Amino acid sequence: MNPSSESKTNVAVTSKVNPSFFKTKKFWIIAVIIVVVVGGVTVTVLLFEHNKHKPLTVTEQKKQAQNTVTQINSGKYKAALDSSQQLVDNTPPGSPERYTALSYLGVAYMTNRQYDQALNAFLQAEAIKKDQSSYSMFVSMAQIYTQKGDKAKAIEYYQKAIARTKATPENADDLYIPAYEAAIKRLQQ
Repeated sequence: MNPSSESKTNVAVTSKVNPSFFKTKKFWIIAVIIVVVVGGVTVTVLLFEHNKHKPLTVTEQKKQAQNTVTQINSGKYKAALDSSQQLVDNTPPGSPERYTALSYLGVAYMTNRQYDQALNAFLQAEAIKKDQSSYSMFVSMAQIYTQKGDKAKAIEYYQKAIARTKATPENADDLYIPAYEAAIKRLQQ
């Protein structure tokens, strides 16, 4: 073997940092930049996490809800889903605002054909308001149960829709009751 090739293969790579480097201006500039960048990222993440669960003002909630409706009406279903999820994430649990946000989320999931998630959102909303929930939400739930083949649950929710429609004539249209009753008859066959 050639002695020059042997010395090339046996060369150990070692690197020593000169201790005086830590006293140089260059070291401190690099250190400050690293601290600022890492610290800035940390602060940004912490602020994002803090604001992520910060309840929206009533005005912000209404704007976000209107944004969701606009997106649904214009066929931007994925955007509506994202918008309504943000609304849910930024409303206090158990509040009337959370009920509304979950209702919008359920509708957004339905428009995206994600029926199990829609049903889950509607059930969470119903848990907040119980029988005071919207008749239209009960109809949506009945439609999902019909699609899933759960006739008993579908009938239950059509009956809730009828009861809620009758209880709130100022907010509901009695003209829908015959359609709900017809749906129940079809399900009972």
